[in-house]
Amino acid sequence: VVCGHITYNNVKSFLADFLHPDRGDRTSRVLFLDNKRPEPELTGLIKRYFLSVQYFEGSALNHNDLRRVQLEHSDAVIILCNKDSEDTKSEDAATILRAVRYLFS
Repeated sequence: VVCGHITYNNVKSFLADFLHPDRGDRTSRVLFLDNKRPEPELTGLIKRYFLSVQYFEGSALNHNDLRRVQLEHSDAVIILCNKDSEDTKSEDAATILRAVRYLFS
């Protein structure tokens, strides 16, 4: 499950690395969870990886949404941060809050 700062550039970079053929793992699936609908550019990117990638609209801080994406069956949770944030303290606090929420889900 991948959440956090879900943008076209973050997702493109993440998928290029995570699903790279050199990793050898052809069975990994990625599920993105974000509180807004994906923009058209991001939707197109996700469609290119349709066998390996799913996108769910919901909140990483909502227990029902975490249950809906079956977080308890995931092997990992990855929280993408906003590397370009001008308010790094708030960005870090939001990332930590998401991480703590996953620990107690």
